[in-house]
Amino acid sequence: MSLRIEPVTAAAIAQRIQMLLGDHSAESLASAAVRLGVSERSLRWSIDPITPHQSVALLLAVVHEYGVDPAWLLTGDYDSATHRSTADADRRTIAEILRRTALRTPPHSAPPMHLVLDDDEQVTGEHHT
Repeated sequence: MSLRIEPVTAAAIAQRIQMLLGDHSAESLASAAVRLGVSERSLRWSIDPITPHQSVALLLAVVHEYGVDPAWLLTGDYDSATHRSTADADRRTIAEILRRTALRTPPHSAPPMHLVLDDDEQVTGEHHT
């Protein structure tokens, strides 16, 4: 499963990941990538200032390692219910929560998020004002 996230949303997610990471030095990013269990390249792409791209594996690792709410990571809006549900969840459960969050309609205007399932079936969650 992978999330295809529109550029504006990806940039906002990148900013939230950068906040969590703190120091963006090469040494710090390499250390963070090891801690997250992702490649340094994937981590760098996730916070790229021009065209950020986040993989599901990276989003899962950030949620798991930093203990953040998946809804906040994707939308910027904190949801105590999703946060609580990921406290002791495995990666498969967190991936499902990310998928549901990507399909949910937030109360504010945001670009659409696209979820691409393993079998290439695409589901679109349109966000409305």
